[in-house]
Order: sequence, then C-alpha cells, then structure tokens
Amino acid sequence: MKLAVEEDILLELVEANPDLCLTVRDSFLGEDHSTPSSLTDTMSPSSDNDLSSQREWGAPTGRNVSSFEVMNTSTTEVSESEAAKEEHFHDGEKKHRIFIMAPQDHVQKESGNTQSTGCASHSASSTRTEPPKISTHSWDSDMACLLLLYLLPPSDAVDKMVHFHKLTSATKKTADPAQRRIDEVLSTFPPNSEKAKKITQSVAAFIAKDLRPYSVVENAGVCHLLKTLEPRYRLPSRSHFTENVIPALYNGTKAQVMASMIQARRVAITCDAWTSVATESYLTVTAHYISEDWQFLSHVLQTRAVYESHTGAHVAELLSRVVEEWQLSDKDVMLVTDNASNMIVAAELGKFPHVKCFAHTLNLASQRALKVATLSRLLGRVRRIATFFHRSTTANHYLKEKQKCLGLKNHKLITDVATRWNSAYDMVQRFLEQQPAICATLLSPEVRKGQSDLCTLYETDVSNAEDAVSALKPMKDATTLMSEESNPTVSLIAPINAQLLQNMTGTIGDSPMIHAIKNAIKTDLLKRYNGEAEKKILHTASALDPRFKGLPFLTVEERLEIYRGVTEEAASLENERTLRRTEVIEAPEVTGTLEEETPDGPSAPKRKASSSSLLVSLLGRSFTDTEGTAEHKTPNASAEEEIERYCKASSLPLTEDPLNWWRVHEITFPLLSRVSKRYLCIPGTSVSAERVFSTAGDVVTAKRSTLKPEHVDQLVFLQKNLHIPKC
Repeated sequence: MKLAVEEDILLELVEANPDLCLTVRDSFLGEDHSTPSSLTDTMSPSSDNDLSSQREWGAPTGRNVSSFEVMNTSTTEVSESEAAKEEHFHDGEKKHRIFIMAPQDHVQKESGNTQSTGCASHSASSTRTEPPKISTHSWDSDMACLLLLYLLPPSDAVDKMVHFHKLTSATKKTADPAQRRIDEVLSTFPPNSEKAKKITQSVAAFIAKDLRPYSVVENAGVCHLLKTLEPRYRLPSRSHFTENVIPALYNGTKAQVMASMIQARRVAITCDAWTSVATESYLTVTAHYISEDWQFLSHVLQTRAVYESHTGAHVAELLSRVVEEWQLSDKDVMLVTDNASNMIVAAELGKFPHVKCFAHTLNLASQRALKVATLSRLLGRVRRIATFFHRSTTANHYLKEKQKCLGLKNHKLITDVATRWNSAYDMVQRFLEQQPAICATLLSPEVRKGQSDLCTLYETDVSNAEDAVSALKPMKDATTLMSEESNPTVSLIAPINAQLLQNMTGTIGDSPMIHAIKNAIKTDLLKRYNGEAEKKILHTASALDPRFKGLPFLTVEERLEIYRGVTEEAASLENERTLRRTEVIEAPEVTGTLEEETPDGPSAPKRKASSSSLLVSLLGRSFTDTEGTAEHKTPNASAEEEIERYCKASSLPLTEDPLNWWRVHEITFPLLSRVSKRYLCIPGTSVSAERVFSTAGDVVTAKRSTLKPEHVDQLVFLQKNLHIPKC
C-alpha cells in the first residue's frame, strides 16, 4: 500500500515535539539500509486497491507517489527502550518503514555508523483498511516539508512547506547554523538563477547610465523597491558590484565597441584633458567613424588618469597605447584636438594626421575680440548690473514686476563665464532684451534705497552693446553649429571659416567698435589652418560633401588640385581592394580539393569545368571585342569618370544630411563613396571629448572624491556606450 499522510496528522506531528530529526529514502526488500537510494524514484499505482488507499489516507489521486522510509541520519545509537515505533508496509517488492526517533536527550552518541536498534516493527498488507498508527512524537519541520513535497500536489506543497517551517521555527531549540532553512531556500533565487542575474545586470546598468554611486545598493529605498518588485531577489553587496558586476559589464561593452570599430574604414579620435574635484588629472579619448550603413557613430574609449606632466611626448605615448589597446593600427587614425601646443607636438611625434578643433579656434578668435578696450569696459558694466540683480532679492522681485508690466519675457539676467566667450555674448544680448525693465527697476526708489554704487548704462553704452551683438553674431552662430551633438563633420570647417573671414572684413559705415571687433577676429582666424596637410584634409572633406562640392571659396586651380587628389586616392583604394579580392579568390583553390573530398569521400570524381568556362574557351576570341561589350577600365579612369559625374550632379541643399545622400548614391559612385567615408567620419571639433568632463563631474563628486581612477574609467565608458532598450 502506498504510504500517505493527512495534512492534519503532519500538523499534529510538527507541533508535538520539534526535537526529532528524520530523513527520507527508498529501500527495497533485502537491500542494505545503510546505502540510501534516490529520492526521485516514483511508481504508479499498481491496482485499484492502491488507488483507493491513496484516497482513503490522503494521497492525491492521479499522481505518482514515491515509496520511502524514514530513518535517523545522525551518528546516534538508540536502545530498545528509547525507540518509539517501527511500522512496516509491504507493496510488491518495495518495503516502507517509518522510524520515529525519541528526543535528543535520550540518545547516546557513538563514533561508529548510525544504527537504529530496538525499534519495534510490523508489516501490513496492501489491502489494509485502517490508517497506520503513527507515534505522536514530532517530526522536524524539514521532514514535514519533504513529505509534503512527496505527498501533496505541487501547487500546495510549496505553500505548506513554508507554513510548517514558520510554525516550528519559534519552538526549535537547536539548529545547525551552517544549514539554511528550507523556507529561506524556497524564498530566494539560487545563485545561478538566470532571472537573478538579469536583475543584477539591470541594477549595474542603472548605476552606470544614471551615474549613481555604488553605495546606492545599500540605500533603504532601493532595497525596499527591489524587495517589493521581486521578493525572491537578494541584492548583492556594493563590493560585488564594484569588483565583479560593473567590470564584467565594462568588458562586455568594450568587446562590442571593438567589434563595431573593426568594420570602419577609418577612425578619428579626439582627446582633451581635465581635472577632477579630487585634483586628479584625466585624459579622455573618443572615437568616431562611419558604419557600413552610413551612420555616424561615436564612442568614449577611455578616461585614464595621467600622473605625468602633459607634455607632447607623454600625450603622444598615451595616444599610441590607445591605438594599440583598441586595435586601431590599420584604421589610419586621424587626430582632432584643441590648439594647445602640447597637442600639436603629440600629433607630430605620434605621426597622426591632425586637425585642430574648430570650436576652440572660434573661441580663441572671439576671446581676442572681447579684449577690445571699448567692448571690455562695456562688458564690465553689464556684468556689474547682472551681478547686482542676482545678489539683491528686492531688485530681482521688482524686475519681475516690471517685466510683467512691460510685457517682456520673464527671463533672468545672465552672468558670463571667463572660459566661454559665447556666455559674454548671451549676457549682453539678454541685457538688451530686458533693458526697459532693467532701467525701470534701477530707477525705483525701493531698489535704490541704501544703494550708493548702482551702475547704470548711458545711451552710448546701449548703442555699443547693440553693435557688439551685431558684429559677434556670425561667430555665435558658427560656435552653436559646431557645438551640436549631431554630426559637425570636418567638411564644415573650410566653408564656414572662409565665410567668417569675409564677414569680418571691414566695410564703410562700421562704427569704431565694430571695426575693432572684426579686425581682431580676422587677424586671429588668418593664423589658423595654414599647414598644407591640414588644408588638404579640410578641402578634400568639403569636396566630398555634396553640399559644398562646388568649393566656391577656392580658386579654379585649387579646385582642380583637390579633385585630382581625390581621384588618385579613389584609384589607390580600388587597387588595394582588387588585390585583396584576388588573394581571397585564389585562396579557395587550395581548399577546393578538400571540399570535394569531404562530402563524397576521397574517391569522388573532380568537378568538371563549368559551361561558362567552356563557352569562353570556344568563343572567347570571336566575341571579346564585339559591340556592346563593356570595355575594361583602369581604377584611375573609373575614378575620373565618377568625379566628372559627381561634379555635374546637383548640389545637396544645406539642410540635408550628406551621409544620407551617400547612402543612396553609394552604388552610383562606388569609388568615391569609399573615400567619403574616410573624410566625413572626422569630427570638426573635440566637443565630444569636452562633454565627457561634465559627465565625469557627475561621477567624481565631492562625496565620491575617493573613487579609484579605474572605476571612473569604467563608469564614464558605460554611461556613454552602454546600450539599454528604451522603455
């Protein structure tokens, strides 16, 4: 008869005495009980009597119930007087026994193998009609849970197991501290749980993408949130994320970035240095390239601490290590940096083709204009007024009232920043916008009360401010354009620089201030981009941009020279491609015999020449030069033909994307498209590297100033490169 236990009987056993420890195992008639067998052996009911017995004693119908016996597993020996009871049930070849052991204080321990002696036993046939008499001694809650797992449906077993464990945990006197409770095991994910791993990865992505500190995993709010969302998940410690999860996520993302850059024809890198709040110097390197589907992609490669002085030699050495680490040796790396002398030296020592950041060039030229005496005095007065309104709550309140009365926008005044020239432009422009409200506020008795040094502007000052904004507007527009996060490629530099030089040429009727501003900017711009190699890069990139291919800022001779260089480069790339293709075609001839032998065995006959090869052999001489047959052209001739068709095509509107144009016309201009990818991937500024400074500033805060440099590198890299699906 199958052994079955009612739920109320188990509950009674659990509540009676928690000191008994029982285990379950299968046994067969005549086998040695000292060797436990599998607990997973199951047998189906062999007769109707078996099925009725299961119904009578509580075993679920329609479910296979394992045969088992309950025995003591500790190293104890029990005397006959201490034994409680043994019951035998016979079912075919299987024997079921229950050993209910006495409390632990009646047990005598020995060093030998465990033996249960003196236990009374008796047998019963499979047709027994009365329930087995079970001692009232308690079972351990683990035993009860295990029996429930065997005897109850799966949907009920887990709930009952947790219930029984909670019931007995309060009355349990002794427990092995190394042994986990069964409710703990069932209520938490195992270490290798895939769902737990996914949650841990999501927490790591949250730390990296949202620039959260590692200690966020110890915050009560986060722990409560995760416990509510998934009670079975146990949040790892901060050190686990620091030493294992984040580094693993960094390595995986780094492998993806490297795999993506392998497909690029050329990679351009930008770099810039910055100092953290912990007074540690870092150098950030970013990479830019065009993918196979003409997408402009950018990655932050690394943000490494620099302990040496920022000399050109040290920077060149660091950039060389970057190229080696990221496997960019064959990518004809182009370097874009600011105009600092150490960066220029680094490019020369590292033998990198170099382009200076156009946004930095514009800043230098504009800063020179801001030093014009008349403009400098004007900026000082406007700055004092803006600072007064920022400092005085009364003045700020009355300014808002005047703005409302005059119908002006509720804008605050702007104070400039010394390192950003366009902040001075914005300060003056905002002052002119709010000038009626400012004058009305400064004339208010409530504001002037107690203020003896209020600065006001005269009519000539307002006129000079208007002239300054007018003269600097082209520089402001160019700076805004080049600082956009989208695709400010190097092809923009030459036409914009030429236009700025034209705009900064003095005209009749310019005021003395405007003339001084224009002259200062033009003088500075003329000193930039004078190297022949750099000019060739800029002009070639503009020629390959369908918006500027006419090159109106160059002479006819200069245009012809640029397109001649494009033709030569396109032909050279085609020759290299043909050479590689020839090597690939010739290589399979060695493995062709092996491929023929593999499917059909060594004795398989060789494939005969194809019909097309035979046709060429028979009729090749007669039909080689017939009319309509395409004449074979050299790569140089093909490149010249493409250049001619490209120049005759309509120019792309300035508002359109040149990369999208090349995606559409790649088939029409296969040679030129390869050259275009090599030049249009070069960014016109190093702003992308400078933007990392603000991101890194959110990582290395005053409260996290002890963050190790390698962790700074990992977190900045993941924040910029880790891709997470949008919600």
